[in-house]
Amino acid sequence: MSINLIEAVWITINIAAIVVVISNLLGAIREKHAYVALAGPERGARSVITRGNERREWLRLIKQFLLLIIVIPSAFSPGDINLSFNPDSPMFSVTVFVVTLMAVPLVMLYGSVMDARDRRSLAAITYADLLAERDLTEARMRKKLAELAARADKNDQQQQVQDERLDALE
Repeated sequence: MSINLIEAVWITINIAAIVVVISNLLGAIREKHAYVALAGPERGARSVITRGNERREWLRLIKQFLLLIIVIPSAFSPGDINLSFNPDSPMFSVTVFVVTLMAVPLVMLYGSVMDARDRRSLAAITYADLLAERDLTEARMRKKLAELAARADKNDQQQQVQDERLDALE
């Protein structure tokens, strides 16, 4: 096994990205299960979002493993990858290809980190919205109960007046 600096960097980038994607995947799965426990399965836009989040993280994980598989054979073969940043070199196109392949997991890693951040923000916003909706519902219920109590008091008063009139007639 012969791992040069380029292969080591490539493998390190992919493994770091895989660790982050697995963490995000576990978070997406937990979020989906928490939502299902809260709202029930197949319920509304949030259900679609949580399923989509989980699916995207699974696909990112598969892509990361595929990119890691590209470098594994060269790590086990003798010799090094020879790269050249000289545009006149015949190895320049190989260099561009390898550098591009090394950049893909970095871009995917960035996407995973940003999506995880957005999911946390969305969860906080959703929780705040649910609390506000609960408070509004409680306020409406209190108002309705007060109206019903006032109506009951008025009915009691009317009944008392009628009872007094009936007593006066007897």
